[in-house]
Amino acid sequence: MQQIFILTIISTLIFTGCATKTTKLQPTPVSHNQMEIYKQFSCTQITSSLAILEKRAQRVAGIQNDKAKSDAVLISWGWILYGVPYLFLDGNSNEKAEFETILGQKEALEDLLIQKNCSVNSTELIISTPDKY
Repeated sequence: MQQIFILTIISTLIFTGCATKTTKLQPTPVSHNQMEIYKQFSCTQITSSLAILEKRAQRVAGIQNDKAKSDAVLISWGWILYGVPYLFLDGNSNEKAEFETILGQKEALEDLLIQKNCSVNSTELIISTPDKY
């Protein structure tokens, strides 16, 4: 009975406590109000906003991916040390939510670039791809 209890706790921690790699995260759609604000942007403002978001995305992705890597190491040690390292898992914290929000904002602005027929220098802008980070 005690073994089943321990296995249940460990399984719960494995599936809920581990940080997720950014390649598995999905964008959070922007609100209607935020989209209305974005629609008023000029092409230059859209491009500038995308550049700022790209820098934020890279910073937050680095933190989130480091947490995911650290959690993966702790999980592997957890099997050896019977669950003790599971107490130190970072899990999906603020970075996950922030990264998903940034992805949603980038998608909305990229769509506006197309809708407004903005001409953009390809070196100015890096379009989001799910596996980029």
